[in-house]
Amino acid sequence: MSSFFYKEGPGGRSKECYQKRLIYRKDIAAAEGDQYQPTNLQDFSFAEKRLYGRVNRVMIPIIADGPAASIGAIRRSEDSTSPVYAFSFVADAFEALALQFDKAILSRKINPNDRFLSQITAYSGYQDPKFLYNQSLDVYKNILVKKMKSPKNAGFMNFEQFILKISDFIESSARKSPLTMPAFIKSTYCPISVSGLSIDISSEKISDDLNKIEKFKKSKNWDFFLNACQTYGFMVDKDIPWRLVADIGSPQMLEYASAYDMKSTNQILSMAYVYAHDFYFNKFKRFLVELYNLSKQTVFTTSTCKDGSLRVSRSEPQDIGQIDDFYALELYCKVRFVEEESHYTNAEKFQLVDDVMEMARIDFDGALYSFERILNKTFDYSGSLSYINARLPEMIEAMKKQDTYVNPVDGEQAGELFEGGP
Repeated sequence: MSSFFYKEGPGGRSKECYQKRLIYRKDIAAAEGDQYQPTNLQDFSFAEKRLYGRVNRVMIPIIADGPAASIGAIRRSEDSTSPVYAFSFVADAFEALALQFDKAILSRKINPNDRFLSQITAYSGYQDPKFLYNQSLDVYKNILVKKMKSPKNAGFMNFEQFILKISDFIESSARKSPLTMPAFIKSTYCPISVSGLSIDISSEKISDDLNKIEKFKKSKNWDFFLNACQTYGFMVDKDIPWRLVADIGSPQMLEYASAYDMKSTNQILSMAYVYAHDFYFNKFKRFLVELYNLSKQTVFTTSTCKDGSLRVSRSEPQDIGQIDDFYALELYCKVRFVEEESHYTNAEKFQLVDDVMEMARIDFDGALYSFERILNKTFDYSGSLSYINARLPEMIEAMKKQDTYVNPVDGEQAGELFEGGP
């Protein structure tokens, strides 16, 4: 028998699913009686918050690969033969949290028989963003090579002709299927687990809201769980209540990070992460060359008719071993513009690319950074906090007229990427 109030899995009518989601999100965050509700129950699907741990303070995509990016095994993993990983300071905080649950069981503060919220163990954690991206890129490459070998697209003599042929495909698919790694990091294909900051203590179905309420919110240990997580510097995902996310802006989590010489949020971001574009740019160049060589014909044939006679000429497409950095940078900028929703006009885009190319002749790395810094500004794109705030009065008024008003801003800190922190 299906639940009247909560979703129990994927599918269903859109309107009904939407209404059930609203009920769930209200109920999961509701305090019991006069019970204080910790503020660490966070919505990681809202605005910029969905990019937590995958972008820095100025929204540039980052990956956990910095000089202090110590990824350590979590001792309390559900499967001892398959360790779960996170940043070492996050793993340390999780171990301390688990010990607190052990103490609470011994002192009978919590129910020892709760499946997930008694003796907590890690089911999943860190995933390598490079591995996930390479998987995505392989799929992208196979589709594009097949498309380029089709009769419609077959036949190009050099790299410039090849780029012209693939540009339409990239432009039409880039928003849904990002090509570059910075775009992949910000996409829905890239999970928060790549940040090294998240740990799942269950493997329940994310689509089953009824299960979340029954096994977590209604647990006798729920309030203790939230309070204990806050004490040790963890946020809890509102939509996935078994997911703990390290709050690198909290004094509690910074205490654990300090053992690894990272004493502030900024130090964590600068020492444990690197810019995705720094790692990726050379890979972008190699990918285009590989794609060209896989797609080109062995022999390019052209036929002409002259003076009543048919002439057939055969020539071999140009071999490409590498492409120039500046040429690749211009292509990269154009692809990134397609991937990102921006407020720029075409004229402004051309001008920005020209400025970047001019800067690159003096400081190539600085030019690439400046481009990503400008491109990833959060104003005026759909789904950003600034966009939502600008549209908020209009949205509220429209919903009131339809008698469907629900406050779209849920929580004082919604959209803030990092909670406080020096």
